[in-house]
Amino acid sequence: GLHAAPFVPDWPGRDRFAGLVHSSDYRNAAPYAGMRVVVAGTGNSGAEIATELGERGADVAWSIRTPPTILPRDTFGVATQRVGVALRSLPPRVVDPVVKAYARLAVGDLAPFGLATPSRGAYTRAKEEHVLPVLDVGIVAAVKSGRVRVVPAIRALDEAGVELADGSRLAADAVIACTGYRPDLEALVGGLRVLDARGLPLAGGARDHVRAPGLYFVGYNAGVSGGLREIALDAESLARRLARELTART
Repeated sequence: GLHAAPFVPDWPGRDRFAGLVHSSDYRNAAPYAGMRVVVAGTGNSGAEIATELGERGADVAWSIRTPPTILPRDTFGVATQRVGVALRSLPPRVVDPVVKAYARLAVGDLAPFGLATPSRGAYTRAKEEHVLPVLDVGIVAAVKSGRVRVVPAIRALDEAGVELADGSRLAADAVIACTGYRPDLEALVGGLRVLDARGLPLAGGARDHVRAPGLYFVGYNAGVSGGLREIALDAESLARRLARELTART
């Protein structure tokens, strides 16, 4: 899958800061009560951890490099993921404006709180960057209320805290890196030349690559319909192909 190995950016000075952890090691907000915490990363993990920390008494700065698309978890009882399923087969040039308008209507303009409108469409980012929209479970209210304040991306760390991309500094007791994962396939198949520059398979689902016939990758697609659903679709597609091949041999 896409999320095999936790990834922490190689921030200058990160070895000097004792309070750096990856989100995979985060369990709950209790140890951080009353602490100054920088949450780095704009995926769902970053938004949810920042929200929880703010609710439990931490002084939270949400460090953002690329503004995310934030959507409500549901609208009038209809899950946002169902909307993603319905739009999945349409091209990004159609889906991106729809999602942008939906976000603006449902969430509002967050630019006054430091969250600018994303420059790239949500579906385009999902397909090309494997970055999904954030489903709001409280981050919008936390930002608007000031429990979570938005700050620029981290440039470097030292013993006392972080330096931000705009040159400002923040004293911090902890930095939680919600900076995602990597597929970690190099050790398994790196020598077969079936991975792209990001370490992702060049073919997936029911397709194999000419350099490695019979080798299949399931679970490396991301989309607005949700990762688990995409994995299931890949698996079903591959199962049908293998069933046809086995039937042809008998």
